[in-house]
Amino acid sequence: MTLGITELDAVVAELAGALLGARLTGVDAMPHAAVRLRFATAEGLRLVRVSARPRMARIHLDAPSPDHRREEDRAARDVRDFAARVARELRGSTVVSVQRVFQDRVVEVSFARQPHDRSLIFECSGHHPNLFLVDDHRVILASLVPSRSIRRDLRPGKPYRRPLPHEHEGPEAVRFLQGPVSQAIASWYGAEEDREDRLQEVAGMREALKGRLARQDRLVESLEEDLRQAVAAARVAEGTRSQRIQRLAQEEGRIRSRLEAVRAFREEIRVVLEGLLDGSPEGLRAARAFLAAGARAPEAPARPGPGRPDPRPGNGEGRRRPAGRPRPPVPSSRAPVPVPELVPAPPGRRRRIPSARKVDS
Repeated sequence: MTLGITELDAVVAELAGALLGARLTGVDAMPHAAVRLRFATAEGLRLVRVSARPRMARIHLDAPSPDHRREEDRAARDVRDFAARVARELRGSTVVSVQRVFQDRVVEVSFARQPHDRSLIFECSGHHPNLFLVDDHRVILASLVPSRSIRRDLRPGKPYRRPLPHEHEGPEAVRFLQGPVSQAIASWYGAEEDREDRLQEVAGMREALKGRLARQDRLVESLEEDLRQAVAAARVAEGTRSQRIQRLAQEEGRIRSRLEAVRAFREEIRVVLEGLLDGSPEGLRAARAFLAAGARAPEAPARPGPGRPDPRPGNGEGRRRPAGRPRPPVPSSRAPVPVPELVPAPPGRRRRIPSARKVDS
């Protein structure tokens, strides 16, 4: 749930009291389509967070983050580009007004800048919130996220158009009017974002574990088929004392050991997946550690298939001819076939080639 009209009015009043006359010193990119604006005020550094995350859009005063560098690394490239553009355009500019405009959930922060003024327009809507940087003619210079509006063209280079009128959404819940408004907003939405992030993380890990489990199922089926072929070939050739029987026996042992290892790894994945689906903190930590370690099934040893020649040196079968060496001629017991000579044809007539049947006779 995004901020309502009454809640926006409360936070805008708080922002106006803290930012009027403040000077923008920098912009930090943040995950989930958000930026943090840094202002130098008479009381010191003040931070303003603007988030365009769907269903969690908000604007409020923010507290310093100890790992803002890590947050910037996790931000999307479009968000980092927007933050850099706003910093270039507005660094050193002074805030002259903070107000809600258009009688809608839209907040405009105006900056005095030479030679031309600039503004940040934040649309705090539930479906496609966004933050726009516009010039003094209200032409869009950049947007925090690409606009998804189908009724307004809000691409960079186009004039900014206010949201279309819409019906009142009904009675709104007032949640943050007791105590510092920005602190209450940051606390409530921070908890909601953490919960949403955990749900998305669990969903991603669940899909990753299911994919690994399906791959191990297919590998088990393939190894079981290889084992059946090896056992059948060994039984057919039982009683002989050839090197082929020894190779098949070794092959059967390798397949069995590989099959046991893959089955054990598959069972480990199944246990981790069941613990994740239980929703316990231990299951979540185990799944996170399992996927972070990049656990894989033991690699299959190089082996020829049942009944195939051994490509190793020492055995005449299956040797390959070195590259660049010409293929030796193959002796033949057949007598060479004489090549017929071409008989010159008289002028004006086609030349006739004798057939091989007539030459052989």
